[in-house]
Amino acid sequence: RSFFHITDVLQVLSGTRLAALDPDDLLETGHFGEQVDFVADELLDRFPDECAPFRGVFGCDMRTDFKGSLIRASLRTVERAEKCTFMPHAFDLDRAQRIFREFEETLRNGEVL
Repeated sequence: RSFFHITDVLQVLSGTRLAALDPDDLLETGHFGEQVDFVADELLDRFPDECAPFRGVFGCDMRTDFKGSLIRASLRTVERAEKCTFMPHAFDLDRAQRIFREFEETLRNGEVL
């Protein structure tokens, strides 16, 4: 199983770095992802909407070094699914909840993924 079953662009925040893993180059960076120093680049001031999902989670303020790691996997929309080369299916909330229940059950049973 992979995060890419549900998302096209996986974001990982750790320390002062925000990385976006982007196999289909939807962000049009010319490669399969990018990494920025969100503190030095003042990402919160420049792109507040991009920072919003991380702000306030376990004390993350997007202005200082975050002591931990956060992973964001936004659900694949119908529009994005049409452009996706590896999983051309939308991932709605009902499907996400079902998958997460299955994942929780797998962990509860002590199964290795």
